[in-house]
Amino acid sequence: MPAEIESDAAMVVGWINNSRKIDSEVGLVIEEIRLMVQGMIGCTVNYASRKANFVAHNIAKLALSNNKDKCGWRSILIVLDKVYWSNFLAMCKSFFNKMFC
Repeated sequence: MPAEIESDAAMVVGWINNSRKIDSEVGLVIEEIRLMVQGMIGCTVNYASRKANFVAHNIAKLALSNNKDKCGWRSILIVLDKVYWSNFLAMCKSFFNKMFC
């Protein structure tokens, strides 16, 4: 099954997608990522702005918050619920504005 990996770090995405060697400790990590991506059939690594990648950004932020009690599946589902609910409300507002304004 193909996988699409998205990141809001454009420079890192560029490093991963470029075959040039990077002479640093970061280069070693990038090379490991390249090997993992090559091992997955149909896997791509793409840039997505933080705004477009809102859900993943907020889940990562939650995971890095150092509060182990907050970072669990329940917290992740709450973040997802807020995102989808706010998107739903925005769509409704847009629809009603077009219909009645």
